[in-house]
Amino acid sequence: MKKSTASKKLIRVIVERHEDGTYWGTTQNIPGVVSAYGSRLELLKSNIEAAFKDYLVLATEEGYDWVLDFESGVQWEYKMNIQAFFALIPEVKISAIGKKQELMKV
Repeated sequence: MKKSTASKKLIRVIVERHEDGTYWGTTQNIPGVVSAYGSRLELLKSNIEAAFKDYLVLATEEGYDWVLDFESGVQWEYKMNIQAFFALIPEVKISAIGKKQELMKV
């Protein structure tokens, strides 16, 4: 394996909140996919970071070179899936708020 000299690698996670209240996250910009869930956002973050560490261990054991990109560490970026958010809480839609306040006739 070659040696990497890169800085911390950014990992993007798309977060969705489901009807049962759990948070689900899926990585977006790494080889393969890592997913996890948690009853709270903080628990999701902890779980997906632990799952990613396990994923790196396995990839290292299998001899994948891409793991070298993560030697300098990882920076996490969490983004809420807005479409899933609005589907879960329709009252947040501006038209629904307007209807409730009778500010807007539809």
